[in-house]
Amino acid sequence: MTEKLDKEVIKARITAARKARGLQQNELANLAGVTPASISQMENGLRMPSVPVLARLASVLQVSFEYLTGQTDEQQTQEQRATQLFRDLQALPEDTQKMIQAQIDAIKKIQGGNK
Repeated sequence: MTEKLDKEVIKARITAARKARGLQQNELANLAGVTPASISQMENGLRMPSVPVLARLASVLQVSFEYLTGQTDEQQTQEQRATQLFRDLQALPEDTQKMIQAQIDAIKKIQGGNK
């Protein structure tokens, strides 16, 4: 699978995500279970990470595997987006939550009617 992945995209996204999280290469290496030299080589395009390493990096960097490999520009996984949406909803006043739920119910009813 790694032969089909774009090394330039991967190296840029690993670097950008690492910096966005405020991590040094050695910190990322420790968290992902690889050597600092490996991270340096990946970020410089000298080494293509394996799929399991890409998965660990995505997890540590809190981005989706698909984002890290250039398959999407969306950084978060669907689960991360859902979790954030739920947290945002919980932070709203109860009357606003009820209004949003009513809108969701109306949308579901409309969509159900078009099937």
